[in-house]
Amino acid sequence: MTPREPRLALEDIQGDVIPGFKNDCQTFLFYKLIDVARARTWLASMHAELSTAEEVDQGNRLFSEMRRRRGADPDRLFFVWLNIALSATALRALTASSDVDQFDDEAFKNGMAEGATALGDPAGSTSTWRVGGDAHPVDVVIVLASDHPELIASQEQTIDRAAQAAGLALVDVERGRVLPGALAGHEHFGFKDGISEPAVRGTRSEAPEDYFVPRTIPRTEPFEDYSLDYAAPGRTLIWPGHVLFGYGRQDPAKGPRVVADNLRPIGPAWADNGSFMVFRRLRQDVRAFDTFVQDAAASLTASHPQAPFSADLVGACLVGRWKSGTPIMRAPREDLRITGEAANYFLYDNAVPGALPGDPAPLAAADEGGTTCPAAAHIRKVNPRDSATDIGGAGKTVPKLILRRGIPYGEPYDAATPGSADLDRGLLFVCFQSSIDNQFAFLMQRWTNQDDRPVQLGVTGHDAVMGEPARPRNFTFAISPPATAMTLPDRWVSATGGEYFFMPSISFFRDTLGAVDTGHARQLTA
Repeated sequence: MTPREPRLALEDIQGDVIPGFKNDCQTFLFYKLIDVARARTWLASMHAELSTAEEVDQGNRLFSEMRRRRGADPDRLFFVWLNIALSATALRALTASSDVDQFDDEAFKNGMAEGATALGDPAGSTSTWRVGGDAHPVDVVIVLASDHPELIASQEQTIDRAAQAAGLALVDVERGRVLPGALAGHEHFGFKDGISEPAVRGTRSEAPEDYFVPRTIPRTEPFEDYSLDYAAPGRTLIWPGHVLFGYGRQDPAKGPRVVADNLRPIGPAWADNGSFMVFRRLRQDVRAFDTFVQDAAASLTASHPQAPFSADLVGACLVGRWKSGTPIMRAPREDLRITGEAANYFLYDNAVPGALPGDPAPLAAADEGGTTCPAAAHIRKVNPRDSATDIGGAGKTVPKLILRRGIPYGEPYDAATPGSADLDRGLLFVCFQSSIDNQFAFLMQRWTNQDDRPVQLGVTGHDAVMGEPARPRNFTFAISPPATAMTLPDRWVSATGGEYFFMPSISFFRDTLGAVDTGHARQLTA
């Protein structure tokens, strides 16, 4: 029996951590601390302006209910969400250096630039980053989100004036927006994004089944066992301590259904209800990606005339999903355009327990050998689901999962428009976790950038989408015998900025910053 799940302090958690900003527009304002005392006073005063998890959750549910009732997105519902996160350097200045030393996460304390080469970024590349890195260090990020660009623009001006008047210097502004028209919900390579995300265990109230993330899987046979591990198809349940400070993590001896309340993230007392935030500005070379999948399709078709490859199939192999979001596990040779929860209902090593109500699509069969979904496909690299890996059984991978956020920036690529390929476009990547070392950095260094992990099938390739090893990359197409290994060209995704932050609780701004003796903090140089 799964232990009772804890009540989440939704009134104290910032809303982009959970449930996350789902809006069409986001703006990231990056600042350097100049006058620490004034900045601390202003940041403390912002506690009432921060959007809580409770507020964002209520807003999301109201939006969904109005859309269901009206049959279209509501056009008279207006929100502008605001969250703030701080770097380790900022926290040392605003609180006390000894407080920050209590975190056991070395990646956070050192900053992203110091460990960039371990993530796969080319040596010296951080000196050219437009945000973060050697040339443009940042201390504070303010995140704004709304479905209405005019509202977010107005709020941006108001916040920036106040921030600069309070001793913060603007370093960079990054604006993301959902792509237009048929590309809405997709990233620049054309693939539907944000389909699969772990579900944080926990409740809104003291009622034991008032779950923050609704449970949609039947608790009857043959789904009873599956429902203990997933909130919805493919949405792995994780204990809140893998995202939030102040909560228990999975018991390593008993598996993902059991929490060890004494195994909480390590940090200062004020870290409770906060989370580490990773920000990466990722530029995408869409023309190079499109050229590769077209050339690879021609080459693979020539060597596999009995089972021709289309460019879309090559892309589906690299990602693990067709551009529509349909998983290749359920549609191995053509895009069946599976939608809703069915698009996330599959395992890898094992067959799913049975057909869910209202899901008529072909079920995913077991694929332990990676002949349906390549072992190096992006979604299989970062979330092996039920597969055993180099670190042990399937349950060992659950604590590695992250809450991924992100939004595209830049205009869509248009091959028919001269100069379109040279425009700056990509993804403003954000994720939340309680350990950068053991979650985001682990995924990048040990799995996406290695060609023989996580599953143990020999050399199967690098993550062609997110992997950035500073050496030649390869990818094995095994869906049609004989398996064919291909060398991948130069990276299609490159980091042009980034930093590690901590997104504290609401009470941190109200109580901790409001009470800090200014003698404990030191003035930062401009």
